[in-house]
Amino acid sequence: MKRLFTIIAIGIACLVSADMYAQWPIEMYDRYDYTNYTNYAPFNQRITTTGYDADLLEAAIFYETNRQRALHGRPQFRYDYRLEVSAHNHSVDMVNYDFFSHESPVSGKRTMSDRFAEVGIPSCMSGENIAYRSIGSSYAETAKQLVDQWMNSPGHRANILNEGYTHLGCGVAFYKNYSSVYVKATQNFMRGDKSSTTSSTRTVEEKPKANTASVGAADVQPTQDELELYELIMQYRAEKGLPRIPLSASLTYVAQTHAKDMYTYFDEIPEGCNPHSWSGHGPWTQCDYYPDHRNAECMWSKPSELTSYQGYGFEISTYNLPLTRVMTPKGALNGWKTSSAHNAVIINEGKWGAAHWQAIGIGMYKGYACVWFGREKDPVEFRK
Repeated sequence: MKRLFTIIAIGIACLVSADMYAQWPIEMYDRYDYTNYTNYAPFNQRITTTGYDADLLEAAIFYETNRQRALHGRPQFRYDYRLEVSAHNHSVDMVNYDFFSHESPVSGKRTMSDRFAEVGIPSCMSGENIAYRSIGSSYAETAKQLVDQWMNSPGHRANILNEGYTHLGCGVAFYKNYSSVYVKATQNFMRGDKSSTTSSTRTVEEKPKANTASVGAADVQPTQDELELYELIMQYRAEKGLPRIPLSASLTYVAQTHAKDMYTYFDEIPEGCNPHSWSGHGPWTQCDYYPDHRNAECMWSKPSELTSYQGYGFEISTYNLPLTRVMTPKGALNGWKTSSAHNAVIINEGKWGAAHWQAIGIGMYKGYACVWFGREKDPVEFRK
């Protein structure tokens, strides 16, 4: 199968749901270098579709980068934990928010400088490489493939071989597309100073690495399609003489998280269950949702499990097959209109007649769309 990869680099002169198994504590950076790191057996493990270790791949990328430095007569990069956190969290954001850029849509993290400031790195000479691709046969092999990609691109190569940079941190986030695992990777470079840290000095422990799907509700922003679907639903309710429902940050977070979860793990829904189910691959309780609603509370409680929203949430969802066929806002609403059960939730008919919705969240991802309704107001507001 042809492997997909894309890379972008920037450099500036100036004054951060993957499963992690802690096979690589940061103190290990003191024990290995690029010449011998593959002697540590976990680097040669196969990356499976059900378990992946971000710390291992991040370390392997660090060592393979230093291999290139040595081959070209450059001094070795020193490891910096703050750079690693910044790089890791940017990769996680690129997966969670479905973008690939040095400019982030996440509030407070728009530029590389913003992300450096968040982890306590002062203004400095710095640079960033990003890439994504399908995984290789092992952590070491995947790292080599990523570094080779960067070395084959003039801009990325310049960052890796820049003698002005002294410190490096690498960060990755894994994601799944059907049966294949992909990774988004970030390298952060800087010229160090007296505040630079090595592997034995963890100065930002109070800001641990983010987990895929661990973004806070206030940081979520609806996509254009999600906003369009929201407005279409509000217009439809207006036609029925019903009031608008406030768009909720918490319920949008839940909806977006569930849309991505179902897209990624759709083929793991247990037999007899429907897509109101939740996989066991995130920071939530697995939910096997049956059509007879015997286990409905495991779905209703997701807003309070994932956010500060205190009430139950009620979901309607729809999807295209294959899931890669993008769902449109109009297509989603038209589908729900033709289903009496879904339509009743939207326009408060039947058993939903007394449900005075005070919050609504929208999530759309590839061929999957879902809307969450709540009776309680959301205390969380979208960040401006």
